[in-house]
Amino acid sequence: MGKTTVSTRYAKALFQLSSSNNSSEHVLKELQIVSSTIKREEKLFKMVVNPTIKKNTKQSVFTGLFSRDVGSVTMKFLNLVIAKGRASCLLDIIEKYEDIYNIDKNISVVEVVSAEPIPTEIKETIKEKARVNGGEILLKEKIDKKLIGGLVIKRGDLQYDASIRKKINSAKRAFKL
Repeated sequence: MGKTTVSTRYAKALFQLSSSNNSSEHVLKELQIVSSTIKREEKLFKMVVNPTIKKNTKQSVFTGLFSRDVGSVTMKFLNLVIAKGRASCLLDIIEKYEDIYNIDKNISVVEVVSAEPIPTEIKETIKEKARVNGGEILLKEKIDKKLIGGLVIKRGDLQYDASIRKKINSAKRAFKL
């Protein structure tokens, strides 16, 4: 079974449980805390993905780190994932949970990549233009200095690339022909 399949199954199970308790948003926020901590702390990330570290060691580290920040449902879920040997899939599970949550709440995620921070007026214009189905728009902004200038806007499978880097690469390709 692939990592994506496993991650989706765990995420769906957690979402069903949290939805039945009317705590899906609360669980999402707790999972985002866990995810950002794992991504921020390189040693923690290496421990999570290392299959040679014992499960009970991982569980005690997670309990020590997150027991104050997350509720019992999330903590039990983290311990279950570790006990089943799926700790290496944890970040993917959290990402899948967020996707399921967004679909359920009719939230569209729009990622905007730019070389510099985007002014609020432009963010609002992007949100307005991206609103197709009347749902909420969640704008995720990333900074990438390699773009030189302009924007790359991603929504689902669609991408609009208005970056200077793309224009330079297109000009290079045109001169090679």
